Amino acid sequence: MAEEKKVLTPYGVYYYLNLLASIKNKTEFASRQIIYVAPNVTDELKELITLKNVLGFEEIGKWAEEWLSFIRSHGLPSMQVCRKLYEQSVAMFNKFYEILEREYTLVYSKLEILNPEKLRKDVEEIFDKETIEWLKNIGGLTEFDYARWALLAGLPTASGFYLLRLCERILRELYKKESGKDVKKLTWGKILDELEDYYKDKERPRVLHVIKYLKDVRDSIAHPDKYLDQKKAEQLFNFVITVIEELRSELL
Repeated sequence: MAEEKKVLTPYGVYYYLNLLASIKNKTEFASRQIIYVAPNVTDELKELITLKNVLGFEEIGKWAEEWLSFIRSHGLPSMQVCRKLYEQSVAMFNKFYEILEREYTLVYSKLEILNPEKLRKDVEEIFDKETIEWLKNIGGLTEFDYARWALLAGLPTASGFYLLRLCERILRELYKKESGKDVKKLTWGKILDELEDYYKDKERPRVLHVIKYLKDVRDSIAHPDKYLDQKKAEQLFNFVITVIEELRSELL
């Protein structure tokens, strides 16, 4: 009896795209260094193998299984092999989006608040060059791009996860600058608590209350039965743009 195929939820889209992005980023970094150190991508590949049982994504799951088998036997012995995995991970990432468009998204969602033409254009239509460079430096530009494309594809919950992940990244940068301490494994709530103490007798950034609101949104959609609708995801997109623009000046 054939095994029953599964379909992706909005969180699944977010989850698997992040796994592919992690492999892509790790292998790209390792293959550009003067001294090669093999990256550890086994955890990501193990999770991606489960796509073998997801309708439309079987090829990506089989690809992950083949690479995991190779790495368990040989590792990533050279920069050339690592570069090959990087190039294939880029191809699989793009393939994931193609499958979403072909099999999961029949019609682009009509945006309720945002300008679709502006959203489809490059990020230069949204931020100035300095802000874009800053986002690149903190590793957040990719998440922002994923978020806007997810909005266009009618995947508001997936977009929300990307936006909130980016917001937490920015909050951690603020914490490091203001406290002078390593973030380590502090939770979003713990960071906010410590910043509250830090700003007790100082002028606090105006958007700190917005970040608190976003944490509440994050906590709510982390529940498996909760989703963002299109309008709320677009509102969230605007909130995060405000956070980016306000805190960039604080962090420079």
